[in-house]
Amino acid sequence: MIFLWLLAVLSFIGVLVSLWYRDRERQALCRSADAFMRQSALEERWAATDNKWLPSTREMQRIGILRQNASMLPPALQESLQRYLRIRWLPVFFIVTMALAGMIGNVVRGA
Repeated sequence: MIFLWLLAVLSFIGVLVSLWYRDRERQALCRSADAFMRQSALEERWAATDNKWLPSTREMQRIGILRQNASMLPPALQESLQRYLRIRWLPVFFIVTMALAGMIGNVVRGA
């Protein structure tokens, strides 16, 4: 039972760390893609995201633009985009792990 509590606590910490890491990766990707996108044919769409009130909204719209036009990106940006797309699922993994630890704990306690 102690193991399940430890797993749940570590999963919670994992969620927080992975959210922080995901946001840092998203910021870095948008920052590195900014110069390229401002000189591309999609400059108007990219610049239109500057008017967003929340930085996370602006970054998510920019990620959407990058995903739609991934084939035109340089290899370094394509790699960064693929890394971000993998990293964004880390919080989900930790949440599922935490939920499974809770359900297993309920089954063990009930038995």
